[in-house]
Amino acid sequence: MSTITHPWRNAILAVGVLAAAGYSTFHFTRPAPTRSATYEQMSQAEIEERTAAYKLAVAKADELVPNWPANEQVLIVEFWRAVAAKDFDKACVLCPGSKPDDFAMFAKWTPEAPKAIGRPGPHPTKPEVLLWPVTVPFPGFPNKTIKMAVRTMEDGRLAIDGQHTIWW
Repeated sequence: MSTITHPWRNAILAVGVLAAAGYSTFHFTRPAPTRSATYEQMSQAEIEERTAAYKLAVAKADELVPNWPANEQVLIVEFWRAVAAKDFDKACVLCPGSKPDDFAMFAKWTPEAPKAIGRPGPHPTKPEVLLWPVTVPFPGFPNKTIKMAVRTMEDGRLAIDGQHTIWW
């Protein structure tokens, strides 16, 4: 069995350290990619489309959710049950302003009902918004935590705030 001589071992180690340093510099100095659009980045047409979706959800609320959830925990569970059942119309009512195609990924990655809901904490960029950590089992990810924002609508009902929820 042959071994690498001491000078070669040091040269290989030096190349490895330089490669790791170069990769780290590249990785940590480039800007982070944008994961989703924010309200400020939306066009006027997109804002109008979301406003129409919100109004449609409010109009369908009594029909699709006759017993509106009374607190945040029940709302979150009802929302994820609707998504798990692929009842995206109901999910849109519980998360007004969303559209059924916003939930298209859940057709492939169908979750189960939440396993746990933690205590709310502040949003990382909007401290006035509280996020509820929700453990939602997904295929291959049995303990995925999604941080759900909840807000109060004009009529006093609670709703999922899709704009401030951290989905992934």
